[in-house]
Amino acid sequence: MTQSVSASQSIYTQDGRQRNQGMELTFNGEIVHGLRFNGGLTLIDAKQVRTSNNLYNGNTVIGIPNYTINGNLEYDVPFIKGMTLVGRVISTGKQQFNNANTAHLPAWSRFDLGARYTFLVDKKPLTARFEVTNIGNQRYWASVYQSNLIMGDPETFKFSISADL
Repeated sequence: MTQSVSASQSIYTQDGRQRNQGMELTFNGEIVHGLRFNGGLTLIDAKQVRTSNNLYNGNTVIGIPNYTINGNLEYDVPFIKGMTLVGRVISTGKQQFNNANTAHLPAWSRFDLGARYTFLVDKKPLTARFEVTNIGNQRYWASVYQSNLIMGDPETFKFSISADL
């Protein structure tokens, strides 16, 4: 859909339609004992159709990446019962910035690392998690919405504890 602004009223309107076609593949399973993979690939072709005066028909829709790839690996550390190491990659293709498709956000990739440790306290399982997202502090524009850029998260350290009751 195209986004337009009425100059006299400063009102955003949605004009036209959006057609999305593509495919999604997901994979998950245990590669070898203690090593698991979960991830996927999405390919998408998002086109503008029936726009005002057919001005942007056939152009790519704003903020829709042409692909996304996500992959997670988990490894159970054999010599520390309850310890799992986690690695993740997220990769997103280019995204159009305007209806005319004269500017776009470049493709970006991000890497995350983490660990979790599950242990018993008073016969109840607790799980401690530590994660660092965006290892290396990659700077990127994650997306665009109504001509507003959305900045990707900086390198972030997270810690949590959860309990099964």
